[in-house]
Amino acid sequence: LLVVEDDDRERASIVELIGNHDVHTTAVATGQEALDALAREPFDCMVLDLGLTDMSGVDLLEQLRERGTLATLPVIVYTGKDLSKRDETELRRMADTIIIKDVKSPDRLLDETALFLHRVQESLPPAKRQILERLHHADPILEGKKILIIDDDIRNIFALTSVLEQYR
Repeated sequence: LLVVEDDDRERASIVELIGNHDVHTTAVATGQEALDALAREPFDCMVLDLGLTDMSGVDLLEQLRERGTLATLPVIVYTGKDLSKRDETELRRMADTIIIKDVKSPDRLLDETALFLHRVQESLPPAKRQILERLHHADPILEGKKILIIDDDIRNIFALTSVLEQYR
């Protein structure tokens, strides 16, 4: 796993979240360090923050695409930057997953990297397994409950039903 993040604390927390005895992680702070690491060895997945000090994450992705590296490297963009629709569309062409940093984003990041690194959930430490189980299972408060929705506007009923169906 290659982690490209300019913030030292954030980079360390990503490595700690994903790291385990079964994942070799290389963490770098700049786009140039990422390019150098990719030239030295192959990686199975890259977690990339868009706000780097020496170049933007998009510029790094463009360079990787020009080199042909992007065709075989799954990229997870993990950023706190607000993306415009245009930026998001452009990133979707180059990255496999885009995760905006928020309260639940570390859980999603663990899940996405487990997928791309072909990690078996049962072999993860108990705390990380619990994170993934919580992410994949419905809220236990609503599980198995019946909900009556009453509204005079069918659009509201449809919207609420769509949101609540995940708790079946």
